[in-house]
Amino acid sequence: SLKSSKHTPIAAWDFVCTATGYAIVLFPLLGTAVLKPKVFKTYSSIFNFLQAYPLGKRVFSSMAGFAAPYSASVSPYVESFKTDECIASIQDRPWLRNPFSSIHAIALANLGEFTSGLAVFSMIQTMGNVRGIPVAVKMEYKKKSRGKITCVASVGKLMKELESLKESKQMEFASTLYNSKKEVVAVFIATWKFGLKPEKKKSK
Repeated sequence: SLKSSKHTPIAAWDFVCTATGYAIVLFPLLGTAVLKPKVFKTYSSIFNFLQAYPLGKRVFSSMAGFAAPYSASVSPYVESFKTDECIASIQDRPWLRNPFSSIHAIALANLGEFTSGLAVFSMIQTMGNVRGIPVAVKMEYKKKSRGKITCVASVGKLMKELESLKESKQMEFASTLYNSKKEVVAVFIATWKFGLKPEKKKSK
């Protein structure tokens, strides 16, 4: 049970930190949302606002987890989030391990999907005239994963290619997972179907 679990202190500490973060940012967050809603135009802009506060990155990671509950099961932590790049990580927790004393393959896939999705959706928000949906995913595993694992999803090249988009097109986007020694442990590859948003009809 949760009460007797030896992992309870870790989960409890994560909860306390997240709750404290919400207490710190709640009023500034609500105030800005009401007075300057354009500040929160993209996911990356929300991150930039929150990271200025203590535990703000943890709050953003929690909010992203609410939007993607399954991905939240591995407790991803967003470390950096720019217009063209998202970096997130997971810690080597006992409940994320497989029988081979390394992080489970699906936990790594969750981190890749989470980081990649945030990066691409924020890019789409920034571009404005493009929409996209993932249609396929695959993983390439390079070595056993132990310790902190960090995923880097850079969309700069993808954004440039989409600037000349004329019709629906499927494109692959790869994100790389590293261990604490900067060694590549896995690569997450998502196939996205992109297209142009229909033009809004002008009201008479």
